[in-house]
Amino acid sequence: QNLLDGNKRCQLSVVCDNCPGQNKNNHVVRLAPYLVEKGYFKRVQFVFLVAGHTKNQADRRFNNMKETYHKKNLYTMDKLVEACNESSFVEARQVFWRDFYDYKSYFNSLYTQCDRILRYQHFYSTEEKDIGVLYFRTSDTEFCDEYHENIIKKNVRVGTTERQAILA
Repeated sequence: QNLLDGNKRCQLSVVCDNCPGQNKNNHVVRLAPYLVEKGYFKRVQFVFLVAGHTKNQADRRFNNMKETYHKKNLYTMDKLVEACNESSFVEARQVFWRDFYDYKSYFNSLYTQCDRILRYQHFYSTEEKDIGVLYFRTSDTEFCDEYHENIIKKNVRVGTTERQAILA
């Protein structure tokens, strides 16, 4: 299903491992206000599991793949993808460096960096509040203090033609 097909959806929730540098970084977290500002979702949240958590669904799927490819001598990427696809739980696809877009530079042109990434586990952005504001807290419970930070770059304000050109 194409989640960016032009139909606005209510909410996207992404659960990630709490590994700084791989998942928990400014490039990933700034995807939340971007997807809301573009009108793809009313609310986008990223939940990072607490360090030392029990294995999550993604961890289990990687372990399913390892059951197959750890028992083989694999010397090419094609053979690795083929071995991973032997698992009935996974669909592996090979990607190439040119398949990736430089979101770091792109998001740097739209948003400032949030310096609170490592201290919190729950981040979200919503159209029900201010566009371009990142909300964060240690958990998604009502007992937890919530903080926010406007991460919109001051030189490219929401609604300006310059910003609309960058977002296009």
